[in-house]
Amino acid sequence: FIQECVGSVAPARGHSPPRFDLLFRHRSASCLASPHRNSVDHSIAMTSGTIDTFSANADSREHAGYSGILVCLLYDTGLVAYFSILSKVKRGELRWDSLPPGPQRDMTEAATMLTEAAQQGHMLAQLWLAELYESGHGLAVDLTQGFRWMHAAAIQGHADAQYEVGLAFEHGRGTNKSYAKAFEFYHRASLQGNPLATYSVGLLYESGCGVDADPAKAIEWYAISASQDARGGLPCWRSERSFTAEFV
Repeated sequence: FIQECVGSVAPARGHSPPRFDLLFRHRSASCLASPHRNSVDHSIAMTSGTIDTFSANADSREHAGYSGILVCLLYDTGLVAYFSILSKVKRGELRWDSLPPGPQRDMTEAATMLTEAAQQGHMLAQLWLAELYESGHGLAVDLTQGFRWMHAAAIQGHADAQYEVGLAFEHGRGTNKSYAKAFEFYHRASLQGNPLATYSVGLLYESGCGVDADPAKAIEWYAISASQDARGGLPCWRSERSFTAEFV
């Protein structure tokens, strides 16, 4: 688990090691002392205990891998906090435009944790931070920032992020419109089995946008897309969002 966790984090250039104490320490004492902890407080408190154990050694060469582990903990805890609020919104218990102080605090912390992990190069944190910026959940809507972080995840190789970046380039959402770049990112995602990206490659071949028009190739890509879809190759991160929110 440790090797997998550390290996999934590619630190962004120019960013200092994460300061986990700023994110957790002020929450841990009250969370651990209360006999009526909710799931988000409990998760944050438990993570805080792990962070307190590791943080003293995170900057030493001997324990350099701890920083990667802690970035993963930031991502996990931030996502749990987000899904907790999302599930309550889906059940009609809360509204995004009028969150009470407690849930609003949790969403602010979730955004802070995901931002910190994303800045340290965590690919999935970059993906979900983009989602927060695009949806306005916990952050002001900012399509430019949403594109920035989705593009960062796409460059690291996430297939569904590559598809989303293709959409952004095709429609000029958060960035300048470019059919050529849309084709590039759709193609990248298609090679990893994303059927929506594969279908989009076919559409661009049919229309001649970003690539020379070729109806025969368009039909080939449509057929590949149907095959990928039949094998269950749907975008996993949005499926994960819907599934997880039901059970938090």
